[in-house]
Amino acid sequence: HRMTDSPRPPAAAGRLTAFLVPTLRTPEKARFPGFLRFALLVVELALILLVIDQFQIENRAFGRLMTLACGGFLVHSWLPVRLRLPFFTLLSMAGIAAVLGRAASAQLITLGLGLCAVALLPVRVLYRTLIMLVICALLIALRVDYLHAPWSSAIWPILGSMFMFRMIIFLYDQSHGEQPGSVWETISYFFLLPNVCFTLFPVVDFKSFRRTYYSEESWQCYQTGIRWMVRGLVHLLLYRFLYYYAVMAPTEVSTLAELVQYLVANIALYLRVSGVFHLCIGILRLYGFALPETHFLYYLSASVNDFWRRANIYWKDFMLKVFYLPVFFKLRRKGNSVALIVSTAVVVVVTWALHSYQVFWLSKSFPIRWQDGVFWTALGTLMVVNTLSENRSSKARGRHARGKQQFNLAQRLVTAGKILATFSFMCALWSIWNCNSFGEWIEMWKLTGTGRNPEAIATARTAALIFLPMITIVMLIEGAGGSDSEPEKSPLRSFGATSLGLLLLLGFGTPEIYNRLDDGGSRIVQSFRSARLNRLDAERMQGGYYEDLMDVEKFNVELGVIRNSKPRGWKELHETRAMRPSADYLLTELVPGVDMTYKGAHMTVNEWGQRDRDYALEKPVGTHRTAILGASYIMGSGVANAETFENLVEDRMNAEWSEDGRSFEILNLAVGGYSPLQRLFAFEDRGLKFDLDMALYVAHENEVFRLYRHISAALDRGRPAPWPELQALLERAGVTQGMAGDLLDEKLK
Repeated sequence: HRMTDSPRPPAAAGRLTAFLVPTLRTPEKARFPGFLRFALLVVELALILLVIDQFQIENRAFGRLMTLACGGFLVHSWLPVRLRLPFFTLLSMAGIAAVLGRAASAQLITLGLGLCAVALLPVRVLYRTLIMLVICALLIALRVDYLHAPWSSAIWPILGSMFMFRMIIFLYDQSHGEQPGSVWETISYFFLLPNVCFTLFPVVDFKSFRRTYYSEESWQCYQTGIRWMVRGLVHLLLYRFLYYYAVMAPTEVSTLAELVQYLVANIALYLRVSGVFHLCIGILRLYGFALPETHFLYYLSASVNDFWRRANIYWKDFMLKVFYLPVFFKLRRKGNSVALIVSTAVVVVVTWALHSYQVFWLSKSFPIRWQDGVFWTALGTLMVVNTLSENRSSKARGRHARGKQQFNLAQRLVTAGKILATFSFMCALWSIWNCNSFGEWIEMWKLTGTGRNPEAIATARTAALIFLPMITIVMLIEGAGGSDSEPEKSPLRSFGATSLGLLLLLGFGTPEIYNRLDDGGSRIVQSFRSARLNRLDAERMQGGYYEDLMDVEKFNVELGVIRNSKPRGWKELHETRAMRPSADYLLTELVPGVDMTYKGAHMTVNEWGQRDRDYALEKPVGTHRTAILGASYIMGSGVANAETFENLVEDRMNAEWSEDGRSFEILNLAVGGYSPLQRLFAFEDRGLKFDLDMALYVAHENEVFRLYRHISAALDRGRPAPWPELQALLERAGVTQGMAGDLLDEKLK
């Protein structure tokens, strides 16, 4: 303690008080923001919840957690200051329970509190560190299944995300004189509220976590957090756009334009990381933690070192604090150049190792890939060169900084060139992560194609028209919202910019609005409303480095089931106004003339009770007419009218095979939830009214179950089988009306 500015350790009684009572540096800044400002904040949060629900941001568990976080904010901001930190800690644990359920959350919280207790043992930090290393070795043995873990496998990624880096920072701060603070400060630091939904989480510094608690006026802290959350939502929507419509495989690159698209799209996928990090820190700001931003215009970096400083500020600070500065000052006596080279190299190597360590806790594998070796070696080499160059020119920059800066066109052009060169280099380097082999990456640069793809050009134009409103929303929010580093001068101005941007997003994703676009535009906007695999990942079931870390459910099925339960308000077809009871053996039928949104897509039913276009009973001359029967995915459940596959096939056949005067019609007789008997009855009673040439029957994996269920329901309603053969079969099996469920199932089988 003599070598630090921190106070001496308190006596036993004082230590107990400090342990139990929350510490506030500037409690006067935690005052209630005022009723008008509070009301504006509530409106903004309500709009954020609507956007998250409409676009199904991230996993479904995040929607539940965000609702809890916004509701908790309403209570937290009214509480006395001394109760706010305990409330936040308990709310974080409630969030874990809301996402993981009772059993898994109890296991995770118990393990986490045990690790917190070890970190706070009243012994020297060295001994605590050794004990923690022993526990870490035990957990590693459990993680690789060398020992059997007596808890759910779903908690491993969350436990690792909470403790793998924060425990290093916590113990480092303790070894350098930082006081542990109260029990609430320590536990809340590890159990941060949004962490349970995001396995890739910002590396929050413990000292900054304590120091920034209400270090800003409450209104400014809350409003900045809301603006960052909106920024994060826009980043995630832009990520979806690029992920669905811009990402290509290396083997698909044949022209210069495709090469540029491949390179830019891959590095642009990092928008998901920055989007999630903005959401996380924005939520923490709602509870008084005035933490700094995690990313800053990283695509406008003027050097590789500049990109390192901007792309993940929290990680850079973590590396600087724990590894770079200790190594640098230890080697400084050997000269600044040696110290800079070695400390930079150490940071790059440690970053590579810790990234693999991170992957281990999240997915149970410790990857050592050639792609990572090439990436970190190239990045580290250039960072060392940049560091030496910056060190040599620091004195010159200092002299220029003392004088008044004037506009210099040449200097601006040089800076623009550096930004372009840095971005190009990072694009090329980033692309290595998504190649299966180095030979494939080299082959990609051999451009062989010169042709134009009209279909791809048309899709790109439509996508660009959809992309422009997103950029407009970003400019509106960022331009009118005020500076992150300055207090908000006008609550109404900040509220107006943020709420207007959110309303534009809501309008952008409303089916009644986007369904008025053409088929291409409607399809693109609809794709923003849900997260799914793009074409390439659906084929190979893999993503890039960060995509794998953020979609850890691919490696942890149990966690995926927990996080992606059925969303609120998700109705089956028979629960909507599109279905009504039928007096015949069908029992239920589609309602003719229905026009509605079903599972996020525009759905209409024609005059014949079919989810299809309008057709006449008699087919036109020269027309080949086919009927298709099946279940919900044949009907097009959750798919817009123009995107049902039978409509797409019909359009393509008429476009490609109509040169001899022929035309084609495909009638969609499928209804979601129908059994084979219902499909047969619908075909005989209604489908055969049409003049048909052919019928296609598409079976479902639950054919037998639906058969039993329908026969049982028909018997309960007194509807005899319309086919003598089936009726005779039921009589021979002893199936009668009113038979109990278990006995009926046995007889039917």
